[in-house]
Formats: sequence, structure tokens, C-alpha cells
Amino acid sequence: MKAKEFDVIETKDGKEGTILEVFQDPPGYLIEYDDDEQTIDSITDDKIEKIIYVAK
Repeated sequence: MKAKEFDVIETKDGKEGTILEVFQDPPGYLIEYDDDEQTIDSITDDKIEKIIYVAK
């Protein structure tokens, strides 16, 4: 699954977040979770369950 910057995703553990940056080497994403703390984390492609919103 190839997500892009500013896409909104759901992770396999049920969290929703917005992709802030896409990394190429090593591959991954910097995401901001839609939670009370606005948590920022980095994840890999295998942690994404689905893309909820595709940024244009």
C-alpha cells in the first residue's frame, strides 16, 4: 500500500493519523495520530491497514 504525504490512514491497531512525511531510505512514514495528545510517530508500510482519505 503506497500512501502519500497528507493522506489519512488507519493503522492495524485501529489508530487514525495523517502522514506528515514519506521516507524513502529506509522506507516509512512520519504520522501524527488523531488523539488527544496529537502524538507523532514513525511507522512502516506493514503497519497501515487502510487509507481513509487520499490527499490531492
